[in-house]
Amino acid sequence: MDETWVRHLKITHNDLCVTPAIKNYNTLWENTIDLDIKRMRNNQNNLKEVLSTYCYFHPCDGYVQGMNFIANVFIYKLSAGGAFWALTRFMGYFRTRMVCFDKDAFHDYCSTWNKYFTEFTDGLSPDGEFVMALKWGLFAMTCGKDTIDDVSVLWDAMLTYPQSKWLQFSAAVASAACVRHLQKTGDVYQSRLIIPQVRFYNPEQLVRRAKRLMCQLMINRPSGLDMEL
Repeated sequence: MDETWVRHLKITHNDLCVTPAIKNYNTLWENTIDLDIKRMRNNQNNLKEVLSTYCYFHPCDGYVQGMNFIANVFIYKLSAGGAFWALTRFMGYFRTRMVCFDKDAFHDYCSTWNKYFTEFTDGLSPDGEFVMALKWGLFAMTCGKDTIDDVSVLWDAMLTYPQSKWLQFSAAVASAACVRHLQKTGDVYQSRLIIPQVRFYNPEQLVRRAKRLMCQLMINRPSGLDMEL
């Protein structure tokens, strides 16, 4: 279990001592979880058990698309019991910003992410329907086509920041990845095609670029005007 992740996600020793049995519970979201797991490229053992345990003990939240990717990364770094608590802490921070819970909060969240992305890319606009914010902000740095090793490096870096900076960091990483792709391939930027253009290979380089973008943003913006949720 990665102790750095435990500390940054605020998982306590008491949490781990009272971890419920991680198993397949019968919940309303069983079929949806199965479908999402089948679509994944490489899922960790116990993924279904962690997700169904979370849904069983957090029925007011249940399951929303994308939690499979987040839990997959947590299992990779923290094992099943730690992943349950990591998911609890992470979703506790984001749940009120989900479209299925609070549409106004979700709109504000996505708008802020989009502003970051536009500024970090020097003017490129993400999808107007907030697809990018949903994929890379709310479900920050999940593993689809990219390897879980690469994605975990990005999480390592993100977790060193306060939660209030996670949104900014995920936008900076997506911006750096998109610009890198455009520079390398010469493709014409199209917001509707942006998701295939964001790849997280060579994550150490992306982390360095994302940190430079964030620093530059702070230098150029007057004190007190930093965008926050």
